[in-house]
Amino acid sequence: MLSTSTFLNSHSWDCEELEQFRARNKDILTSTLDAIRAPTSRNRMQVVIGNDVWIGQGAIIRKGVTIGDGAVIGANSVISRDVAPYEIVMGVPAQSLRYRFDMKTVERLTEAKWWEFSLESLDGVPWHDPDAASIQLLQRRQQNDFAPAVYPRITYPADTDG
Repeated sequence: MLSTSTFLNSHSWDCEELEQFRARNKDILTSTLDAIRAPTSRNRMQVVIGNDVWIGQGAIIRKGVTIGDGAVIGANSVISRDVAPYEIVMGVPAQSLRYRFDMKTVERLTEAKWWEFSLESLDGVPWHDPDAASIQLLQRRQQNDFAPAVYPRITYPADTDG
């Protein structure tokens, strides 16, 4: 009964002895199946992926993990902890390599929430200079000098099988 793997056996499992065992142990078998199927608190948690995130092919993200805005996840990485905004992580388990930008630029980009701007509102931003771009984007946000983006939000339903 206790096994972590599939097993092969030539014994017929459709027999009176097995049915009697099941009848005698119905409560135990039922509670065991309930325990196996019960969702853990982590299984009930959803993955949250921020904006401007790049996730490499084959990456695995555990339930309950939050990927911050602007983060980069290396291919085939296993993400078992939260990833900070604009952090670059990779490996098994994933480890932090560095941040995409200096912390002041990260703070400005995070506060600016530039992904909420329409494409037209992003005209003229000096993308080749992240520091200058973050300053300009934050100024536009603070002065309310942008049109909001109208993009669909993608949300996947929660797992139903626990």
